[in-house]
Amino acid sequence: MTNTVTPKPSGPRYVPPELHFFRKQVPLGKADSEEMVEVSQLVRKGAVLANFPEYHKMRKKGFVRSPIEPGANVLFDEHSFSLIAEVPGYPKASYVVKEGEPDILIIDIVPVLKMSHDKMQASLVIHPAIPNLPSLKTESIDELIKEAGVTYGIMQEALEKAEKSIHSEYADFDDIVIAKGLFPGEGHDAYLQFEVEIGPLAGHLLSDGSIDFRERKIMVGVKENQHIATKIPAVPGEKGYNVLGEIIEPKTGKDITIKVQGNAAFNPEDNKITATQDGTMSVIQEQTIKVASKVAIKGDIDYNTGNLETENNATISGDIQPGFKVSVGGDLDIGGSVTSASVFSEGNTIIRGGISGVKSTIESRGDLNINFIERATTKAGGVTVIRKQAYYSTIETGLDLRCASGSTIVGGTIVAGGSLTVANVGCENSKSALLAAGVAPERYRLHLELSKQYKEQQEQIIQALQLSGSGRRPKKIQKMEEEAHETRMKMLTLNLIPGTELYSRIGSGNTREELEDLDSMYHQGINIEDIRIEVSGKIYAGTVLMIGNRKVTLSEDFEKRCYRLSKNLKRIMAIPL
Repeated sequence: MTNTVTPKPSGPRYVPPELHFFRKQVPLGKADSEEMVEVSQLVRKGAVLANFPEYHKMRKKGFVRSPIEPGANVLFDEHSFSLIAEVPGYPKASYVVKEGEPDILIIDIVPVLKMSHDKMQASLVIHPAIPNLPSLKTESIDELIKEAGVTYGIMQEALEKAEKSIHSEYADFDDIVIAKGLFPGEGHDAYLQFEVEIGPLAGHLLSDGSIDFRERKIMVGVKENQHIATKIPAVPGEKGYNVLGEIIEPKTGKDITIKVQGNAAFNPEDNKITATQDGTMSVIQEQTIKVASKVAIKGDIDYNTGNLETENNATISGDIQPGFKVSVGGDLDIGGSVTSASVFSEGNTIIRGGISGVKSTIESRGDLNINFIERATTKAGGVTVIRKQAYYSTIETGLDLRCASGSTIVGGTIVAGGSLTVANVGCENSKSALLAAGVAPERYRLHLELSKQYKEQQEQIIQALQLSGSGRRPKKIQKMEEEAHETRMKMLTLNLIPGTELYSRIGSGNTREELEDLDSMYHQGINIEDIRIEVSGKIYAGTVLMIGNRKVTLSEDFEKRCYRLSKNLKRIMAIPL
């Protein structure tokens, strides 16, 4: 087979690239087999795969280089205009054909050592050998393993099996796992063990996968000197190692900082929390405890009562009328509705009526339990529960969002740091909703701000170029372009997954979809692999789903689906429930 590739002529005259590896049709199976397959020789890391040795001679005659691009595991060297093997493996050449343009040569490398996405497993990739050319028959497997950086968990029995396969008379393709990492040993995070009955969170996931929507007790009465809770210390996990020998720190075994407010005290010597006076207790995100008095308002918050501001827990039996504000330092239980009003709670919030009006804003540092919401905004630090409907609203929650059976989400934006459990999403002729799971709400807002900023910067650059006319770019425009580039890089590398470093996405590309995410073992963020969007009813076409940094728009209606990320974290998958 020729070693020079000549693209079809089109327009200018092109110098073809010279390939520095050989390909050949060889029999698959036994030597006398009639089934043939194309294979390539084995190349080492750093090998030149393609370049243009004749270019300088042909340039004087008006020739230009044919376009070449690096594929997977290949680097482009601008200085020598060459494609270089980034890892040892088997090169593959292919073309992108565009009408009226020269074909683009792309070379990929199939690594001889294939690594799993989490780097916890390495496989030796065996291809049929081309006689008298470099292959696994002629190269040292130990050197190739070392060249690939694999140092931990190498299995001698697997290597012996690989040697037999390589030197077998039967030529075939094979993948043999030759190294396995050691997963971190699980510990246990610190937690609060309560000595008083508070019950599970509303929307608590039961062991059979169903959801308990009974309300958690809030504002639990306690007595002076009563033992409320005990902090159970963390049990540290054990370090793990991937096949590259890199240490993997355990994610479990984390301590928690106990916060007490009001008439509650924490003794670090015995890890006990007690009430210092009679009062009602609030539990906020399972690590903050407040004991305070309770304010009870019978009726509405209106012109008769004025705005309500208290450092205590509060119950309001009626509605919050338009234009009024409620701010409490503990738990809040509203028996009626909230209409075009502002509500803030340092603890957990229950709203038994509805929330409506674009001026309605609800913020709860703890959990939020609502009946229905229409064209309003909510923010919660913990879990959000929706019992009936969310209609064109913006809902942010730090942990999970759980909707009761038969509930409906129409339009709007829902962003949860944890998983989403919903019933029906969308309806005929409605605007599409955006459902984001495993996304930190504050980072999603930052993403929108960066996108807006970049668009404005691009428009300003275009205007400046139009005013400056032709010729050299003024320094002012160069500075504007640098600032726009910086904004764009922030947009691309911004990691939406809670707990990760802010700008920590890896790889290269022109869109967020082209960049990659580290496996959850390699950062202290949430386990994005465990995040789900579960739809127990119907979800309409056009709905936008996000899990972590990945996004998909549904092209058709579906029923009863569970959405999660693929193993390599590159796409959102659907699984029937």
